[in-house]
Amino acid sequence: MLKLQNENFLLEILDPRKDHDLLGARYCRGGQIFQVKNSQGAALFCGPTYPEAYNVFDSQGLPDAFNSYPNFEQSQLGDEIFVIGVGRVKYSNPIETFFACDNREVAKAVNWEIEKEGQKITFSCEDEYQGFAYRLEKSVELKNYTIEQKFRLVN
Repeated sequence: MLKLQNENFLLEILDPRKDHDLLGARYCRGGQIFQVKNSQGAALFCGPTYPEAYNVFDSQGLPDAFNSYPNFEQSQLGDEIFVIGVGRVKYSNPIETFFACDNREVAKAVNWEIEKEGQKITFSCEDEYQGFAYRLEKSVELKNYTIEQKFRLVN
């Protein structure tokens, strides 16, 4: 887990290169804020299944999703679906419209680059599949009592 900390907060951010047991097919893997703790160390977020056990499908904290699947229209059951910020997800559930919630197996995760500078961490990735391509950057910055997130998606 990656961390940003000041006198007010501790941010625990999932590392998309290492925290595979905490990441699934539903949410963008780069820059996912898993927990924020106050200056006394008390956790400020819980997942939707609380007090039950954590699961990668529901996650917790501040997850982000790009619910646009560029190659879904021409895909068939068993194919891989191109999911922005995740990689390729196995199309295993025969539903009318694809949604990562219903298809939870990551066939190939996208590779992320991570840069930390002071109280800011920037995550970036590039991916392409079947004629579709993008570059995604997400930064998470801790400023006093503010958590600032910025996205840049280029296709």
